[in-house]
Amino acid sequence: MMRLSHRWVLAGCGLLWLVCALPVHAQLAISANPANRNDPHVLFANPAAISGGLARAYLGLKLIYPGAISNNAFAMKASLGNLAFSNLKNTGWSAGLSTRVFTAPLFSEYRLGILAARDLTERISTGVELALHGRNYASENFDLVDANDPVFQGRTGVTVFDPGIGALYRLTEKMTLGAAAHHLLRPNIALGRQKMRTLPEYQIGMGVAHDFVQVDLGVHYWQYGWRLQVGSELLGSPVGRVRLGYALRNVHVDGQLNLRNQTSLFYSFNLPASDLGLVSAGSHELGLVYDFRAKREMSRGEAQPAERAPVSTPPKEHKLPRLYAEIRALAEEVMITESRQIQEELPLIPRVFFARNSAVLAESRYDLLQEGQPLSAALNVREINAAYRNLLNIIAERLRTNPEAGIQIHGYSPGLPVEEAPESIALKRANYVRKHLVENLRVDARQVSIALGKPELNEGRSHDPKRLEELQRAEVLVDPRFEEAILAPIMSFKKEIDALPRACSFIVSAVAPGAGLAGWSLALLAEQDTVDVIRGRGRVADTLTWDWRFDPDRRTSFWRELRYTLRLYDRSGQVFDTPARTITGRQAKMEELRIEKIPIILFGFDDDRVDLASPRLRKKLQQIAGKLNAEPSATCSLYGHTDEIGEEEHNAQLSARRANNVLAELVRLGVNRSRLSSAGYGERRPLADNRLPEGRMLNRRVEVHIRHVGEAGRN
Repeated sequence: MMRLSHRWVLAGCGLLWLVCALPVHAQLAISANPANRNDPHVLFANPAAISGGLARAYLGLKLIYPGAISNNAFAMKASLGNLAFSNLKNTGWSAGLSTRVFTAPLFSEYRLGILAARDLTERISTGVELALHGRNYASENFDLVDANDPVFQGRTGVTVFDPGIGALYRLTEKMTLGAAAHHLLRPNIALGRQKMRTLPEYQIGMGVAHDFVQVDLGVHYWQYGWRLQVGSELLGSPVGRVRLGYALRNVHVDGQLNLRNQTSLFYSFNLPASDLGLVSAGSHELGLVYDFRAKREMSRGEAQPAERAPVSTPPKEHKLPRLYAEIRALAEEVMITESRQIQEELPLIPRVFFARNSAVLAESRYDLLQEGQPLSAALNVREINAAYRNLLNIIAERLRTNPEAGIQIHGYSPGLPVEEAPESIALKRANYVRKHLVENLRVDARQVSIALGKPELNEGRSHDPKRLEELQRAEVLVDPRFEEAILAPIMSFKKEIDALPRACSFIVSAVAPGAGLAGWSLALLAEQDTVDVIRGRGRVADTLTWDWRFDPDRRTSFWRELRYTLRLYDRSGQVFDTPARTITGRQAKMEELRIEKIPIILFGFDDDRVDLASPRLRKKLQQIAGKLNAEPSATCSLYGHTDEIGEEEHNAQLSARRANNVLAELVRLGVNRSRLSSAGYGERRPLADNRLPEGRMLNRRVEVHIRHVGEAGRN
């Protein structure tokens, strides 16, 4: 393969700082590789990069292992591709395509862009990217979201228009400047009540080359402000190249091996600077590059012998075998037998957790709003995991509403040998939370102070890795005078029903498998929402059953009208959808109930004692007893739960003791024992992901369910 002139190498070097055009929180970001014109990532950053003789195709696959997940169980994937043709028919115009598809356990995302660039002069080029950016959510694969929100229901997504612009200035033969801007329209990539607006990003870069040495300098406005980026080519030869760089808290290493016939093999490795000791926390990318430019230049240099055009024959038409099915519900009407208004308290647990040796919160675990984003977008939560993800946003809004209130943030560390410099990293964690509250969420700095936290005796003596992980945290302590105002629970309201029949059965008939059934799906829809999707591979059964009773999130008022449709896929790619049919709901004469759900999440690991030394817990128990004593017809059920650490039988007994101890305290406060019941579910009904420390904390709980009837229920 022929080497490029210095002119094009210089232009490519100036684009190092434009490679991460998309924000990390959009999940489609490309690692900042120190790049020249041979770097296949250039087109993802600056649309002006397609000018100047570039003619290339690239196809790559990237695997990402998020360091925030303790056991790296979730590998995310990104498929990348681009195509560029410059100076079309010597007009000075260039065109290209770029596509990225990202898949993760909680959602999938894609971006498709059409690139156009124009050479204004011999030294200056400008470009534009007209892109569609889409996202789809899958709540069943991710625990820490509000599963009731339409955003996170299956088959729900959004596509937005998200353009970008860029420019190149070839200052000299050895120096090139580049700039780009993306997300200027700040598109909202969510639906429903969630607001996830992407932030604008700006990049300015400079590339300097001398013989085989290439150095890049630049700045990138991303999240908290302008960040410096550096890179250098360590090895460049006709065989290939190797480059090393640092950008956006990531160390990047990439290499390109030149093969035959204008093709080359590309490999890239990115590693977060905070996880340099954990190689599995980075990402790996493998791709193939095909250079049209070299082929065109070779064809212009020597004439090719003329070949006789082959005689073409029209392809034969093949009629695909028929793909067809019919489906009907056994019961086309349901009877609603009980309707319940659910009032649920979502307590705020003032702790946030960090990865090992890290003082930066993971965006995959917390909704970290940036400067300028409205807090109100994150405060409308209806589920306890969503409340926890928005903990800092909620606390910030309440501190701004109560300017006289003050908080102190305590930083913790499990100490040596788990973490290096434990006191230093503990204070850094506290300071990170303080900085986020003050700089991004506009809290008055005088309201927030930091201190070094001292773990409880039983926490510090533990040798269990999961227990020690729970000390990698920062904790918010509130002035007792304002504790109720700052840490008061959020109230959530929803409706649940019971209906007959308690399960829906569907009969599938007249199946014509086409070229052989590859899979099928039964979709259940209510208005614009997808209530549930049942999927399978291969042959579809004669009877499909949907038992909605065991999923509380499905027990809503959708029974006014439920639509269903069956989709079939065959091995040839055919798709068939049955016409949508309807199940209607009829409500029996009944008395609507009201149920209050109050989680008490104040149990330590392997502890069943009710901490009466806690003023908040004492007050909460007194409120529960007061409600029951004021309404003699109300009843109360207490359900104990644990995390998954330990034996299952031990956890079942521990959860029962927790529920019984809360029951005993309510009896002591004057509630008649006959109106109370308790049960222990152990680790069988987790509220959150047990792989994360915050999930285990939320799972060590007792839930109090107060059932109101009669006049109180109607009110």
